[in-house]
Amino acid sequence: MKKLSLYLTALLLLFIYSCKKSNSSSGSSNSNSWLSSVTNYSSQESIVDSFSYDSSLRLASFVQFAFDTSGGNIQYGNWSAIFSLPAGSSAAPTSYTNNLTGTTELHQLTYDAQGRIIEDSSTGSSGWVIYFGYPNGNIAINAYYDGTVANSILDTLFMSNGNIGSVHAYGPNNAGTADSLEGNIKYGFSGTANPGYHSTLTNSIGPLIYILQISGYGGFFDNISQKALNSISGVTDGLPAGVTIPYTLTTDSQGRLTQQSASYGGSYSSIVYRYY
Repeated sequence: MKKLSLYLTALLLLFIYSCKKSNSSSGSSNSNSWLSSVTNYSSQESIVDSFSYDSSLRLASFVQFAFDTSGGNIQYGNWSAIFSLPAGSSAAPTSYTNNLTGTTELHQLTYDAQGRIIEDSSTGSSGWVIYFGYPNGNIAINAYYDGTVANSILDTLFMSNGNIGSVHAYGPNNAGTADSLEGNIKYGFSGTANPGYHSTLTNSIGPLIYILQISGYGGFFDNISQKALNSISGVTDGLPAGVTIPYTLTTDSQGRLTQQSASYGGSYSSIVYRYY
């Protein structure tokens, strides 16, 4: 699990160097096309999010890989979340195993009356617990990786027209007694469908996958927004104030998003989508 400094590094990789079968251009899900992986490429790092599904198209596993050549040699790491899927084609996972803390732990998942995840609690010794709330139609994520404020993340996702319009990211202050605002990031969206969005998955465990990928190696996989983002702006350490960084979107012959690319200040990176 990442401390705050590594979390912010992951955010900056997204903001600066990266600046989640087919969804149609209308944004509706098509069960004939599902993502197999999302790869974030930057100058000396690649992060791969890999997905597998059961016969009912429920997420069975989420595995993240990282490749880093910044030191001259290839550094490699991976971690996984393996979901326990109860009988029933639409039933959400009741638990999953996660090895982000250095040991494999079983995590229990709790949902509200609408089937939305509200808690991820480890049954192991780490103290890991994440709370999810939905104030005014937005999404609030409070992650405590060892049960303390000193090792925590608070993200509020402000939704607009079915998309993450902006994010407020908070981290522990120097005294470790409370969280302070670290970033206020705004996103623009295209008319192209976001391939990470499938209503059944998004409405149940979407926020969990969102925070797990950030808590791992970072990268960027938006499985909550209905449309694919096409710009980023806002205020955070490393993101130029007053600058909007546009993304160029590429689709295949079926209209599926295959790549988002951006460049700024001589740096270039891309997000590549692959399908089953």
